[in-house]
Amino acid sequence: MTKKEWTPEERRLRGRMRLFGMLAGILAALPSLILAVIVLAGRGAFLPSWVRFENRQTEKNGQVFTVSGKRFTVREGDRTVLATPGQWLVQDLLLSDIDGDGMDEVLLLVWKRGSFGAHRPTWIARDERRFSQHICIYEQRMDRREAGTDAALPEEIWHQCWMSSAMPLSCASWKVGDEIPGTGRPSVDLTDPDGNVMRFGWLSWGLTRLDG
Repeated sequence: MTKKEWTPEERRLRGRMRLFGMLAGILAALPSLILAVIVLAGRGAFLPSWVRFENRQTEKNGQVFTVSGKRFTVREGDRTVLATPGQWLVQDLLLSDIDGDGMDEVLLLVWKRGSFGAHRPTWIARDERRFSQHICIYEQRMDRREAGTDAALPEEIWHQCWMSSAMPLSCASWKVGDEIPGTGRPSVDLTDPDGNVMRFGWLSWGLTRLDG
């Protein structure tokens, strides 16, 4: 059986058909590739390489505080009393009475998109869409919650009391520091990827840098 000899025109036509087939395959796969990139980005796959997401659990006053799989929850018995939004990526957790009121606050090191959420300053036309690092602080306040009956019982409920905007510095790790002189409150010490330590404290409202 003799091998078919292709004319130059037939060879060009076959080359174009192969090229069109490859392009069609790429176009068909493109939506799946885009979706995969979006999913990976939402899970923090493209954050800086120095970012380390901790997994830790602490129990205090009958409540269990857990950071696991980039999520944070507070459980009391079989009940979840606090959970961070699913689109947040929680890097780490601290428990400390940073405002000196005798009750520990929850401090979370968080990666999330944007700084303002639904409420932003009028001069900001559009919130940032890329991931940035933030500190979020929760405290317990007396509130009233329906207890499944007609009676409303007082409970200590967790509320978000402060959230930083996108941090201009990078925090690779953090810890509760020494007492801030004259305040009776501890500092919050942040360490950047190069090992430099920055001290912050709750002096009036929100965290204020103490060393520069």
